[in-house]
Amino acid sequence: MKKTYRIARILPGVLLLLLSGCDNGSAEAPENVPAAEQAKSGNWQVKPETLTSGRAEDIKADLSQLNPVLNKSNEESIRLLNEIDKVRNDREKVKTILIENFKNQSDIEQNILSMTFKSAEVQTIRIQILSNIQLARKIYGIVGTSGFDIASPGDEFKQLSAKSFQMQQQIGRALDDLNQKYGQ
Repeated sequence: MKKTYRIARILPGVLLLLLSGCDNGSAEAPENVPAAEQAKSGNWQVKPETLTSGRAEDIKADLSQLNPVLNKSNEESIRLLNEIDKVRNDREKVKTILIENFKNQSDIEQNILSMTFKSAEVQTIRIQILSNIQLARKIYGIVGTSGFDIASPGDEFKQLSAKSFQMQQQIGRALDDLNQKYGQ
């Protein structure tokens, strides 16, 4: 029972980390994105301070691009959480579901990269989300190792999951504030 409780506490954080995230707000290129792909992407590499700030029309337009992608990601994560809940006692099935979810993140990342934003506010959030996807890649690396045991995931896994969960909370609050203020 104690192992099931630990898994139940860790897994929601792991899956939630895939939704969004943030770090120091740098506009560095995401790792593992080929140069050719970066060139045809949107303006993800633009620093937020070079974009408009406080302009309602731009923020609304940017949110209308970002919200559907994040909503789809949220729906997928909820579906996977339900799957994990059904098989929570089968560690290998849980691990398989986590790996499936990590692989789906590259599609979300590409969607977010390809967007062109005008507002500094939404650009900042996008940079944070992309940073969290990088963190998810690190966690994926841990989960994908042959010795990984979901019942005893190790300190690095727990620390990265906690960091990602905290990032998600920050991004969620920022998005909620923007959506509430700009009627999305």
